[in-house]
Amino acid sequence: MLFHAAGGTGKTALLKAWLKQLQAEHWKDFETVYGWSFYSQGTDETRQASSEMFLHDALVFFGDAEPDVGTAQDKAARLVALVQAQKSLLVLDGMEPLQHNAPPQGKLRDAGLERLLNDLALNNPGLLVVTSRLAIPSFDWQGVTQVAVEAFEPADGAALLQALGVQGTTQERQAASHAFGGHGLALVLLATWLKALHDGDVRCHQAVALLDAADVEYFGGHAQRVMRSYEQFFGEESADIAFLQVLSLFDRPVYWEEIKVVLEPPLVGFEKLAALDKTHWTVMLQRLTEARLLNSRPDADLEAPATSPAQTGIALKVFDTHPLIREHFAARLQTKPDVWREAQRRLYEYYKNQAEEFPDSFETLQPLYAAVGHGCRAGLHQEALLDVYWKRILRGNEHFSWKKLGLFGSDLSAMAAAQRDLQEALQIAQRGEMRLFEVDAHLGFAALLQHPDVKNLDSVPTNLTAKAHLDQAEALIDATGYASRRGKLAALRGFVVR
Repeated sequence: MLFHAAGGTGKTALLKAWLKQLQAEHWKDFETVYGWSFYSQGTDETRQASSEMFLHDALVFFGDAEPDVGTAQDKAARLVALVQAQKSLLVLDGMEPLQHNAPPQGKLRDAGLERLLNDLALNNPGLLVVTSRLAIPSFDWQGVTQVAVEAFEPADGAALLQALGVQGTTQERQAASHAFGGHGLALVLLATWLKALHDGDVRCHQAVALLDAADVEYFGGHAQRVMRSYEQFFGEESADIAFLQVLSLFDRPVYWEEIKVVLEPPLVGFEKLAALDKTHWTVMLQRLTEARLLNSRPDADLEAPATSPAQTGIALKVFDTHPLIREHFAARLQTKPDVWREAQRRLYEYYKNQAEEFPDSFETLQPLYAAVGHGCRAGLHQEALLDVYWKRILRGNEHFSWKKLGLFGSDLSAMAAAQRDLQEALQIAQRGEMRLFEVDAHLGFAALLQHPDVKNLDSVPTNLTAKAHLDQAEALIDATGYASRRGKLAALRGFVVR
């Protein structure tokens, strides 16, 4: 069963409510219950995600003896057999990172996940429940149900606002619900905003920040209106907004130790946040939780590190927020490119040093994949690709990660992030005649394109070969005198396949 709707409509909230009810009934006759959220891989439609982390975790959960062995399709086949062996409830939340956004919209672009869904559609004694922003085309098989989750009707939206403590007449609450498109997340944020600033008076919903029509059309646009109003309320330079921007640097729940990497030493723009003492941290977190901008429940499955706020008097040990909130504040932070890149650089250094020099399993490789992503976002494309991806993940021509561990999807994900960031950097450099950055972009593309499977990426393509990028970089070096780049050029000439 697949539930699909725009982001923030309430799919996950609906799923959680159903699971809570099912748990109260002792899971009825399900023998095993397993859940996974793909939101840990982000919600950017250009992101090249994979099912590998899910498949590894699920195989471990269901008792597979060798979860690192085989391709994604091999692992999916073994997982299917384990799921089919008992009456299982399998819940997959937020599957859209693994679907095509361009036509054919919704088609699965991950071979492992496609194998899993197809095989379980044919034979499954239990139940598979999936949520996504996109339906799956041509998947209306017997036994498969796809349900479009609609926005709240005005009467239902009014009832939600009333349940959340918003005051006013039924007609006034209905008008407010209609004004915000019946969007679930927008209505929840609106209710907390009205209670915080206007004693819950629904008539004040008209004071919420307005957006251009194009912004409202963007998924979550109505929720963005409330988030911008919160920015005005807290202050764009406040510690509250800075903390939400820190969370936007990650695409998953975050530990305190990781937040400290960004804040220490104090980073320009985050000084107020870094200066908070224990009492003011607690007050701020409570304020954001009450505003529904921060998820308040610590994840029971995650252990807090020794330096977590749980051991310094702060109640939360794991920090998270809704994907749309994360996306909104990431976009806001990116308007400060120096701060954005420095924060990403710190995380790149942190993750590349967390792993042993040459990890030999799926789990121990994850910090290095995280390092590549943060390094590319920091503009350190060549260093991230050569020093981390090529030398430590692939182990050079050994191609360890995908030949030995079958992590083909994770490799594509790392390269897709690099290619997307490099394309943007190259366009900016060319428009602004930033020739040194243009040299670096060409060198970064040359490093990326040495991988024989880069043609499989769904990200923005480049029309040049690796050798052509090196030739352009060399021509720019000759023309501009950037002699410091000749060493990098020579190193890449040494291993790029011509």
